[in-house]
Amino acid sequence: MVKGSPAYRAGIKGGFKAVESSDTVIYLGGDVILEVNDVKVSSMQDMVKALSAAGNSKSVPIKILRGKDIIKVNCSIEFKT
Repeated sequence: MVKGSPAYRAGIKGGFKAVESSDTVIYLGGDVILEVNDVKVSSMQDMVKALSAAGNSKSVPIKILRGKDIIKVNCSIEFKT
């Protein structure tokens, strides 16, 4: 998780255990994003689509799985050009 990023400020926790799979490093142990702006997501492409569909919103609700709990946080949107 990048310190100071919108996800960091929203309290979303990144993974902390690095595991290599097919020459890709994946970090396990963090929050799992289930929904962005009330749209179920299962890939980065899904997340980008859900954020794009938010239009001019300043923030979006994000539903995450943290351990055994499902919680909702609000995350600010920052588009970079």
